[in-house]
Order: sequence, then C-alpha cells, then structure tokens
Amino acid sequence: MQRLPSYLFALCTEKGRKFGQNQGLSDEEVDEVLHDGAYGVKRPSLRRGWTADESWFFDDILGGIIEMMDRRSGQAQRQLAMTEVATRVFDTLDYGMAEKVMVRIEGPSRFGKTEALKAWCDMRPGLARLVRVPCDNSMNSFFKRIAEALGIDCSYGSNVSRLKERIEYVIQHSGLFLVLDEGAFLIPQNYTETTAPHRLNWVRTEIVDRNLPVAIAVTPQAFESAVSRFLKKTHYAMEQFFGRTFRTCRLPDALSEADMIAVAKIHFPDMDEDALGYIASEARLSQNYLQAVEGIAKLARWKAARANRRLGLKDLKAAVAEVLSRETPAAQDGGDSDGERAHVSGRINAPLKAASRPVKPATRGGAEAAEFPACSLRGAGPGTENAELVSADS
Repeated sequence: MQRLPSYLFALCTEKGRKFGQNQGLSDEEVDEVLHDGAYGVKRPSLRRGWTADESWFFDDILGGIIEMMDRRSGQAQRQLAMTEVATRVFDTLDYGMAEKVMVRIEGPSRFGKTEALKAWCDMRPGLARLVRVPCDNSMNSFFKRIAEALGIDCSYGSNVSRLKERIEYVIQHSGLFLVLDEGAFLIPQNYTETTAPHRLNWVRTEIVDRNLPVAIAVTPQAFESAVSRFLKKTHYAMEQFFGRTFRTCRLPDALSEADMIAVAKIHFPDMDEDALGYIASEARLSQNYLQAVEGIAKLARWKAARANRRLGLKDLKAAVAEVLSRETPAAQDGGDSDGERAHVSGRINAPLKAASRPVKPATRGGAEAAEFPACSLRGAGPGTENAELVSADS
C-alpha cells in the first residue's frame, strides 16, 4: 500500500499514465483488469503488480475511493445550516457546474458565504475545488494556491512553469469546477498605467474560453472598489472578462431569526429551542453574526472541558460575555453543578418566526442598536414571564 497513494496521484496529474503502468503489469493485463472492473483480484497473472500484492483486501480500489468520497460528502452536508444565503449559493453553483459557465456570487462578509462555498465543494470532492485567492500580485502564489486545492505538490522551490502546466492539464482533462473565493484579489493590487490583470486573463483564457466552469465569490464593496481604482489608472477593457459572466447572484444582506437559530443548532445540537433562541438573540447584536455563534460555541466548550464538566449555563453565559465583549453576568443563586446542561425554563410567548426580525449589517451611528435592543428573546411578547436561564436540575 505504500506505493498506492503516489500511483493514484500520478494517475491524476501525469499525461499518458494508465492503470498498472510501470507497476509490473503488461498492457494485456491492464485491459483484463479494466474490463472486469476489479482492481484487487487474486489472479496469477496479476501477482506482479500492486493491484494484487499490496491491495489484496480491495475488491475494487476505485469503488473504495468513491465510497470514501460519498462519506465525506455526507459529513460536509451535516456541518452546514441551510440558511437563505447557503441556499442561494448552492443554487448558483449548481447552475455553473451544470452549464459549464462562469458565475459570480456577491454578498457581504460574516453572513456565511465562505462556509457555504466550502461545504458545497466538500460535498463534491470529485467535481469541485475551493481556492482562496491570495492577496498579492504574484501569479506564482496564485498557482500555488490552486495547486494546494487540487492536491498537487507545491513545496518550497517548486518549479512554477511545471506547476502551471500540471494545473492546466488537470483542470482541462478533469473538468474540475474551480470556486475562487476572495475574488477581489484577482484584480492587481499594485499596478501602473500599463499593468494587465494577469490573474483575470488566465481565468478567462484557460478556464472560461475552454468552456470549463468557474465561480468567483466577492464582497461587493471590496470588489467594486478594486475594479474602479484599476480602471481609473489603466483604462483596461474589462468587458472582455465581465461579459463572460453568465449569472450573478446577489446574496441577501439580512439574516432571519430562523437562520440564526439554525446556525446555533449546528454548534449546539443538544440544546433546546429556547436555549438556541437565547444564543441567536445575543449573537445577532454583535457585528460578527454567524462568526459570533461559532466563537461562543468554541469558547463555551473549551471552558467546560477545562473544568472537566459537561457544557452548562455558566460556560455559555461566560462565553457570550467574552465573545461579545460584555460584562460577565453575575452568578445565579445556587450556581451550576457539574453535569448540568443549559436550559431555559418556561416557554417563549412570542414564536420564533423566520422573517419576523431580520438581522441587518451594522450601520454607522449605532442604528443597529436602536433596532435591536440588547435583550433576550424572552422579553419579546406581552405578558411574558420574567424567566431566567436556570439549570435543568433546579
């Protein structure tokens, strides 16, 4: 099995490589293996190759690889909350892959755009790769980042010309869908009047013009500002690039309460709706939104693990206070006992409606504070009981 990973890698990245080539198998034996579809059969004529000696426990090596990819896809799907942002991202990427065209996804940061891109690509390991465009002018760093996504060796001192050839060979013959995040960095960051957008030109000539799918995800403010500055300096004809965009998806700039709770449930799967509503209501008051939920989850679990106890109310409230930079709340009478879990007594009279109170990005002058007072969802309806978070055992 020691040679199997390097052999599979060469099979995907080297021209002319066949199953069994240079592994002790003749062309006739290779044809026989491929015809039967069994890559680990115990057949005397195949005993010389790794397909029999080193992987005897496989009935079908490629089948095993595909099964592993299917498991990875399922794991990625379970780790993402299907918010409205994620739904629109998935729909746009599905279209780009199906029609083999270039699409652009525009959306503000901190609303889950990158997580949706990553999950969609992880769910399709044999079809798509996520590439985070580096923030410089160098084509070398750009190719290395693509190579990393494709699984091509790009260690220190790698030959860039050779790396470029391998990348182009892989994407042209595999049809892999490249999803380029941080698309504003495709625009040159430092330039003169004669500077050409080399990264954009490479995407256009080597991907779009070859009828291969590609997606570019951008934050509108950063992307539009970068394009405007570049055009003002160079007067470059960008129409030849942007004219090839077949679909532009503009993501919503608001998150519903249901979306926030869905994200909280991914990080706190064992908590009830009331506790999730509390977490969502606190996170929506921050400027990080979905990242705040993740930050609360990580810190609360770390505090509980350090104290060698189950996640409890004290850990959750302390994490909220730290992540959102608030004063640590006073300890409740009786405190938390080891092994208790976060729970909210009573019920919320005002139901958690999906579009009742959208979460909008922060604006200058503190407008968001006026729209969303710093309070729990528990005070949302008339005649609501003045309940507090208490232990499940109290």
